[in-house]
Amino acid sequence: MTAHSPPATTGESPYAGIVSRGIAFLLDSLVVNATLVVAGVIIGWVLDLLGDPGGVDAGAILAGGIVWLSIWGAYLTGLWALSGQTVGMWWMRIAVEDAGGGPIGWGRAFTRAVGTGLAVLPFFLGFLPILFSKRRRAVNDMLADTVVVYRVEERDTAAEASWAGASGADGSSLARSAAKRNQRG
Repeated sequence: MTAHSPPATTGESPYAGIVSRGIAFLLDSLVVNATLVVAGVIIGWVLDLLGDPGGVDAGAILAGGIVWLSIWGAYLTGLWALSGQTVGMWWMRIAVEDAGGGPIGWGRAFTRAVGTGLAVLPFFLGFLPILFSKRRRAVNDMLADTVVVYRVEERDTAAEASWAGASGADGSSLARSAAKRNQRG
C-alpha cells in the first residue's frame, strides 16, 4: 500500500472523515466498555464469594474511573503504536499514520491518546476540525502530527487471501458459490 491511498472505488480524499472515524470510535467504545463490564461483573462475583460487605465508597468510584481511563489509554496507545489501527478502525478500513505516511510509534500514539481525551472532554468538540481541515485532522491529530487515512486495499487483500485459503487455490469455488447465491436472489 502506498501512503495515503484513497478508497479504490471513489475519487475522494485519502483522509478519513468524521463519519468513518466516529463509527470506529463507537465500535472501540463497545469493545472496551463491554470488556470492562464483564470484568466488573466477575470482580463483583469474586468479592461477593469472599464475603465483601458491599457498599461502594467514593474511593472505589475514583479508583474505577482511573482504571477505566488507564485501560482506554493502553488500548488506544498500544494498538496505534503496534498496528496503526484499533479494532474499530480496522473494521472501518482506516488507520493512523504520521504526516509522512509511516507508523506513529509509541510516543506519538501516547500523545494522540492524551489528545483524544482532550478532544472528547468538551462534548467531542475537539473532533470538529475534521470538517474544516484539508487533511481532516482533529485536535489529537494536530497534537501528535498524525493523519487518519483509508486502507481499503488491506482488508480487500485479506478477504481475498481468506477466500483462497478456504477453497484451496484462488478462491474460485467460493466465488462461484457466492455468484450463484446472488443470482438466486
